[in-house]
Amino acid sequence: MHDAEHALIIPDDDLGIDRDDDGGGGSGWAGRLLWLAIGAVLGAVATYFADPDRGNARRAELAQRASSTGRDLQEQAVDQGRDLAQRSVGAAIDAVPEVSDPSDEKLHERVRAQAIGPADAATAKLVTTVRDGVVEVRGQVDTDTQRRELLQRVADVDGVREVVDLTHLPHEPAPTRS
Repeated sequence: MHDAEHALIIPDDDLGIDRDDDGGGGSGWAGRLLWLAIGAVLGAVATYFADPDRGNARRAELAQRASSTGRDLQEQAVDQGRDLAQRSVGAAIDAVPEVSDPSDEKLHERVRAQAIGPADAATAKLVTTVRDGVVEVRGQVDTDTQRRELLQRVADVDGVREVVDLTHLPHEPAPTRS
């Protein structure tokens, strides 16, 4: 006789093995192992923050970081909202067909929306005036490259006949009209 004839065959389900378990957190051995790992991680986190020596400092640091992240996200949302509003104004102005040259007020709005952008830290120092299609740009720019790009964007706005540059770098005196 062969050993195979005398072998004891035990069904898998009697051993507690669930071959159909996909490890998705069910009652099989893989699911139990997953829940054990999750519990171990949660226990470690709780121990880290409940530590009698450093727990208070750790909780305070976590609260500070969460607050800072919240403020950063809020600032980004506000900036993006302003940018979207400015772009919407520019798109609305562009959508209206002009029979003649735009009024100075409309051209000023168009220049602010398309060339200057939202009043963030980089453009808050800039002042624009429009008279008969001539746009004066006054204020401080950080670099010469920023100045050239800004003036080109203003010149590219439909309806601008001329751009008068009254901008200056941080170490230069503010120019005056001649």
